[in-house]
Amino acid sequence: MVSGISSKLRRLLSPLRRRLRRSRVALRYLRGDGIEIGALHEPTALPFVARVRYVDRLPKDDLCRRFPSLPRHRIVETDIVTDGFLLDGIEDASQDFVIANHVLEHAPEALGTALRWFRAVRAGGHLLITVPIADRCFDRGRPITETTHFLEDHRLLGAGQTEAFWEKSRLHYAEWVRISVPAILLEEAGSAGLPAPADEEIERRFTLREDIHFHTFTAASFKGFLELLPSMAPEAEVVEVRPAGAEVIGVVRKRKP
Repeated sequence: MVSGISSKLRRLLSPLRRRLRRSRVALRYLRGDGIEIGALHEPTALPFVARVRYVDRLPKDDLCRRFPSLPRHRIVETDIVTDGFLLDGIEDASQDFVIANHVLEHAPEALGTALRWFRAVRAGGHLLITVPIADRCFDRGRPITETTHFLEDHRLLGAGQTEAFWEKSRLHYAEWVRISVPAILLEEAGSAGLPAPADEEIERRFTLREDIHFHTFTAASFKGFLELLPSMAPEAEVVEVRPAGAEVIGVVRKRKP
């Protein structure tokens, strides 16, 4: 009984601790006017000197329908409806900060996405990204995405080789279906059985370009990922990479000229 109570208490406290860790980082770095991408029901608590608008691909009512298990009253109102990976409608160098918590792993081409987020930051501002640590979530057992993989993805799409890029991404769908989905089902329903044979599920989700965790991280690999940014955007400076429970928080500053 004591063990069961302790386990339940840990699950209840985990989101509170996560929000507190993020807010401490925000307090150190974030000022002025910025955006948070994909905040859903866990917006970052900001210092009083920071003002935020929320970006998502759907307005709140649609998000509530898409995520019925989330408490409606805690899902933030979407201020800017646009694709959070592309940030269409957000001008370059227009934000004092950009926040993206547990969004990057969903980006099919993560390096290009992070560069677009960084371009939206004005000189002196900050990009704050958190990602889940694979071994601390349902991605446990999946191979960690290497920096060379991110670079190759970026090269393929930059060269217009969209088909080759998506064919390469089929591997992520296979990992998701064979490793992550059974872990999610086991946690949510107590059963790890797939709704269809694995090969069929992989093909179905791949054909639909379904939203999944495309990429997986450790604290060290995420640091390596962020260190790719200065090689492509010389004004980028990685100022903090901090493991924080089941996630890792990274902060990149845009240096002033």
